[in-house]
Amino acid sequence: MEFTQFCENEGIERHLMAPYTPQQNGVVERQNRTVMAMVRSLLKGTHMLTRFWGEVVSYAVYLLNRLPTKPLGEHTLFEAWMGRKSHLAHLRVFGCVAYVKNTASHLKKLDDKSSPMVYLGVEEGYKAHRLFDPRHGKLQVSRDVMFQENYDWAWNAGANNEEKVQEFMVVDAFDTDKVIVTADIEVGADNVTTPAIGVVPMTGASSPSTPSSNTHAASSPSITNSPKSYEGPVHFRFIADIYTNTEEVVGIDEEEGEVMMVISKESTCYQEAANEACWYEAMEKELKSFEMNNT
Repeated sequence: MEFTQFCENEGIERHLMAPYTPQQNGVVERQNRTVMAMVRSLLKGTHMLTRFWGEVVSYAVYLLNRLPTKPLGEHTLFEAWMGRKSHLAHLRVFGCVAYVKNTASHLKKLDDKSSPMVYLGVEEGYKAHRLFDPRHGKLQVSRDVMFQENYDWAWNAGANNEEKVQEFMVVDAFDTDKVIVTADIEVGADNVTTPAIGVVPMTGASSPSTPSSNTHAASSPSITNSPKSYEGPVHFRFIADIYTNTEEVVGIDEEEGEVMMVISKESTCYQEAANEACWYEAMEKELKSFEMNNT
């Protein structure tokens, strides 16, 4: 009754239709058919569950409002209503895999920096994307998202869609520029891979361009004496390499060396140090440095 009174006050004339006769409301029924056709195509194309039909309807209407229409002279409904062209750079493939940045507080160093989710469209009023996390069954709104528009979520794999990373081993730090072996990373479906990374698979053979002696198995590390001497920091070298490439002090027998270690001692006072040439020279240099620096 309130709506009827409102129409009478505003001068609105209502035209009702007979029950179960959609022919009398052809324009609206045809538009509903267009929307449902898009919904059906999006659901089947992405293998998404039918319980997401509401999200798909919202995204389909969002797209239809930004598509050209013949009655408006190739203009969009958004342009006719808002008086300006719509911005479409933010649109992505519906249902594609998206990696959302983890913004949780107290994030540990080894925790995942992002989480795989499913793109559901644009969140109105937020200038952000609307996403669904199948592993936890939660919706999330975020603007920090990386998309893989060529891949869909493997809904048939179940809710526990964990990432499977091929085992790998780290090669010698000085020869990593020579080793480029592909290691596929699967996300959900078997066909989701990432670009090659510089690692060597555990079960794979060594690269033809890299000798097998350059890799050191993690299970049984074997140290071999190599004539090659690395020029890197000492803490990156093996003990065997340091011993092999270090020259021994010659000219002193073992017994004589032990005797020298026993009888040699440092000066305990100034008088003893002043009588030794090496200590006297060191003191002269130190005094000259004080004079030069005015200290």
